[in-house]
Amino acid sequence: MRRTLAWAVLPILAALLLFPAWAREPRRDPGTGKIRLKYVGDCLAAQTPTRGLNLDPLISLSLIPSSIQEWAVDLKDIRRYMRLYMPRNQEQLSGETDVVMLSNSAADYFRPEWLRWVSDSTGDGLGLVMIGGLASFGGFNGYIVYPDWGQTDIGMLLPVETIRVDDDGAYDFTFRLLPSMVDDPLMSAFDWKRGPLFFAVNRASLKPGARRIALTDPEERPLLAYREFGDGSVLAFLSSWGRPWGDDFARWEYFVDFSADIAYYSAGLEIPDPVVVHEIRMLFEEFQLAREIVRSTLDFVDRLGGSVTRVQGRLDDLVSRREGADELYIQQEYVECQEEMVSLIGDVRPISEDAIRAKNSAFLWIYIIEWSSVTATVFLSGYFLYWTMVRRRLFRRVESTRTF
Repeated sequence: MRRTLAWAVLPILAALLLFPAWAREPRRDPGTGKIRLKYVGDCLAAQTPTRGLNLDPLISLSLIPSSIQEWAVDLKDIRRYMRLYMPRNQEQLSGETDVVMLSNSAADYFRPEWLRWVSDSTGDGLGLVMIGGLASFGGFNGYIVYPDWGQTDIGMLLPVETIRVDDDGAYDFTFRLLPSMVDDPLMSAFDWKRGPLFFAVNRASLKPGARRIALTDPEERPLLAYREFGDGSVLAFLSSWGRPWGDDFARWEYFVDFSADIAYYSAGLEIPDPVVVHEIRMLFEEFQLAREIVRSTLDFVDRLGGSVTRVQGRLDDLVSRREGADELYIQQEYVECQEEMVSLIGDVRPISEDAIRAKNSAFLWIYIIEWSSVTATVFLSGYFLYWTMVRRRLFRRVESTRTF
């Protein structure tokens, strides 16, 4: 009897050990069912996955730009953004955020209380993610000086021991991701043998009790590590998706999928079938692009004085249907969601054509008005020129002259 019970319990224990994200209580907004992701760092850079994350119906994304590595903001901007958008207290952070993602942001950009709030909230169930870069983990002591995260409250939670890097530190080399836990949901979702190349990694060593999910190939340095802390979790990805470390990674077909899966994983949610959700996410992006084109065209026509009411109404109907597709996605009704998105893509095309026709109609009236104005000006000018210079009706004829 005891032996039978042991064999029955063993698979459950093995599953909890192999799939750490599933052992946590899933964390997301109880009202909307979405993962409230706070992205702090290089969120304005072109290579970050913020656009894809923002299109995922299961993710509610808020951004705090705080990385001069992206060359989009300076230190003055970073201080202002952090002051405006960081939570006012721990209760606000814990109550309004499910996952905090720190990507290439320096430790000295944060006030000590902010670091303490993130640390305490992680113990209460928050998911914490740190993405690599010169400003992450052990920092950099070279032409730019970034402090070591390891000495902070957040550094104490990381699954890796940070290692300070200077100009002579060897961390630049070309490698691929090598899963060390092939059955982990974050690894099994993709074919890493045909995965992207990476060109640098933060130096670090695995802490006791942490899980090494992936290594670099070659050299077998820690690349992806995970640990649970209290009711929350901490995930460390020691390379980056920004230039120049992640140039190839950002062009990878499944770049957005992997980035979104990191948020799912850190929130304790099950990672969906990568093939199915990849197709749906591509449809989300295609529809978003088509909708933006139609809206910009209608705005242009409206400024020209054209009529856009009918086309705008049809577009609004599609947007409402897209919200319904989002709900299907959140409820994990992926087949129905994909069918609805395919239908939406098909329906947005004739609306785009109607918007183009409205633009052409507005331009036609502009051309007619301009042609009429130019033609009338030419005739009036010619008429005035003829009667003044040819017929000389405004001049008195001189019969004779006097000589002195």
